[in-house]
Amino acid sequence: MIDETIVKQAATRHQQSGNLIALYRWFFTRIFVALMSGLFVIYLLYLTFFLPDGLAGINYAMITTRWLDPRWGVLWRVFDWLLVVLGVVIGAQMLQPVTEMFRRSPAAGRWVNAILNVFYVGIILLAAQIIFGFGV
Repeated sequence: MIDETIVKQAATRHQQSGNLIALYRWFFTRIFVALMSGLFVIYLLYLTFFLPDGLAGINYAMITTRWLDPRWGVLWRVFDWLLVVLGVVIGAQMLQPVTEMFRRSPAAGRWVNAILNVFYVGIILLAAQIIFGFGV
């Protein structure tokens, strides 16, 4: 668990330097990476222990039966979509410093951020359309 005094000291340092957004971005990324890592481990354990062929058994038929299952299908769809969303959000957070490094002007930075945000939302919506619209 994170010690409260460490968080307060870090927040105080970042407030003094005027970069509190970087602190929140750092915490946000760490929490999302931990959440995605946990979901990915659960996914790999499922594939390893509950599929007869293990990882070699992943194919279109396995995904189809898993997503169209009347009892667990919605849960698997939400689980898979959540993995996609967390991956896109973490990727966006990791790409942010790279885009800041190559900006030449504030206007160019706003355009780059706008284009990338549209791209991220497009990926998430496309994944939702594919995952939740499958078999309907």
